[in-house]
Amino acid sequence: MKIFPSLVTALALGAMASSLSACGSHSSTNKSGAGTSESRTITVQLPDGEDAFFTAFQASVAKLSGGRLTIKSDTATYASSTEAHELPLVDDLKANKVEMGSVPTRDLAIKGYAKFQAVQAPFLLTTVGQTKALAASSEASVLLKSIDGAHGLTLAPLEPRQLESTKPVLSVADLADARVRIVDNNLTAQMFNAIGATPVPGLSSRDVGPALKSGALSAAETSPTYITENAYEKVAPYLSSWAMFPKLTALVASPELWSHLSASQRSILSRAATRAARGIDLGSQLSGTLSKLCDNGLVIVRPSQTALNRLAAQARKGGATKPEVRSEEKAIQRATGATSPALDATSFPETCTVATSAAAAKKAHAAAAQSTSFTHRGGSSIPDGTYVTKDTAKDFHDGGQTGPDWNKDVTWTWVLHGGRFHEKQTPDYPDQGPVSGTYTVKGEKVTFHYDPEFGLTDEVVKWSFYQNQLTFQVVSVDDSASRVIYSAHPWTRTD
Repeated sequence: MKIFPSLVTALALGAMASSLSACGSHSSTNKSGAGTSESRTITVQLPDGEDAFFTAFQASVAKLSGGRLTIKSDTATYASSTEAHELPLVDDLKANKVEMGSVPTRDLAIKGYAKFQAVQAPFLLTTVGQTKALAASSEASVLLKSIDGAHGLTLAPLEPRQLESTKPVLSVADLADARVRIVDNNLTAQMFNAIGATPVPGLSSRDVGPALKSGALSAAETSPTYITENAYEKVAPYLSSWAMFPKLTALVASPELWSHLSASQRSILSRAATRAARGIDLGSQLSGTLSKLCDNGLVIVRPSQTALNRLAAQARKGGATKPEVRSEEKAIQRATGATSPALDATSFPETCTVATSAAAAKKAHAAAAQSTSFTHRGGSSIPDGTYVTKDTAKDFHDGGQTGPDWNKDVTWTWVLHGGRFHEKQTPDYPDQGPVSGTYTVKGEKVTFHYDPEFGLTDEVVKWSFYQNQLTFQVVSVDDSASRVIYSAHPWTRTD
């Protein structure tokens, strides 16, 4: 399922125009400035793209409002895939340049909010359970109220940030002189400097994989969904069992939007946001993603508790020292029960190997790489024909895809003939196919070249044809949805 750049740009510009004019065009106001019950559309800025929280919020608002309130997304204007692109969102919300945004708490910390600096403190909140506990606690309201000049609706828990590396990391010594990609954040940079590593900001998500492969990077602070979306496990096969800090997002409304809503509309948005945040099954989501990654050769690396405690103590030397930050850290500990850093950020599925030494981790990865080797059959060319496969909503979710386009099963039909291909899907969506192009086969690899009007990059996969089924193994495919489409199930020739 491929989104065309030209259409994305048009949609993003349309969403921006809608968000800038919505306060005056979608709802009339009475003398007190409160909105009426007329229908209106609200655009939410999503730096990290549509996720399970946004999808649930969108659906809940529609249900609670009887369709009078519509929630739309803008994933392009502040896209976090480009470094530091998301940072202006906090200021733009307060300045009423946009209506609503899902703001990563790291951005609020960077902007100087002391309470959110405490949330991002190294090795304070280190598990899925603790992250969820904070989001559901009364302390979450305290945090949201500290966002002056805007209205915070809820905190939504997301995946804790772990360390993915090209070599197993089990101690402080393993990070000495390591070059670690970080999301642009001075607090994270201070933490890695304290450990003795070199933080590397300024890289887009697309830059990270090649840098890990070339050795320009040793590791990256990330989480399983983003590893899956960018196929980092192919070049950095070791993931820390522990997390360095949590990730949450604050759903924030601009002051102008909030003031123009009626009491009923405010209530609907608040209730929907709370329901969506509380309904996130983060553990199951992570389990599915990790299972897929481990099938691809990823190995979980778990140090001893003593080694982790030493690592955490060193990292905390780079933490904030302001009294208000320290005070909030204690409040967060009381709200979540967080004490010493946990060895495991989440429970790991049985398909994952958890190694407690560098030798065991390397051996496990070598064995996984051997077991996932691809066997080519079918000669030197792919037989012409019509090929069909069906991907389920679970396939997409396990591949890190969320949002309305991924909540239904999709059937794909490819016609391959004479070096050209045509692709269509059922159901189809306005921002999707059909698409077409050419393909070239060289041995066990095939490269699909999309026609220029689609603006899509070439995709390279290994192929095999046996017993009327075409199977693929991803070699170089940028789009995370495409990786699911190629490899989730075999393609059956129907003619």
